Amino acid sequence: MPGMLGRNFLAWHRQYLLQFEGRLQEVDPSVTIPYWNWIADPRLPSPLNRPALLRRWGVRRRWQRDFLPTRADVNAASGRDRFAPFQRLLEQVHNNVHLAVGGEMGTSTSPADPIFWLHHANVDRLWALWQRRHPRARPRNGSERLKPAPLIDVTVSGVLDVGRLGYRYA
Repeated sequence: MPGMLGRNFLAWHRQYLLQFEGRLQEVDPSVTIPYWNWIADPRLPSPLNRPALLRRWGVRRRWQRDFLPTRADVNAASGRDRFAPFQRLLEQVHNNVHLAVGGEMGTSTSPADPIFWLHHANVDRLWALWQRRHPRARPRNGSERLKPAPLIDVTVSGVLDVGRLGYRYA
């Protein structure tokens, strides 16, 4: 959601994705949330962009491709060695995708648009890649609990290692 700057942005969304995927797996254990790499493919994924489906879901979009971040934007974030500046820049990159998709994605109801989950999985993937290159760089508030409990109630350090959380990015 644009404008949601915060020191727990990445950790909170990682936990949110995990919980959503877990709920999906209660119905079908083989389900995983794919990511939309908007740098490699700057088009809305066609299976989630069919007008009839969007109408049925009640999802509006106002696609503005020019707002998508560029490879240079992602590289600027990924080139940071410390966590806080990396997170801040990646959050700005993230916000631009919300703006590019528009509609619900530009509002506080953004999780209603299925593209939200693919977008956030890509942001999480970018963080995981950065973590591999910077294994000692961590948030300073690792013992802080994410909120709101009971929806989100783990520590920041509890979501830092994707391997321990049971997944990986290729």
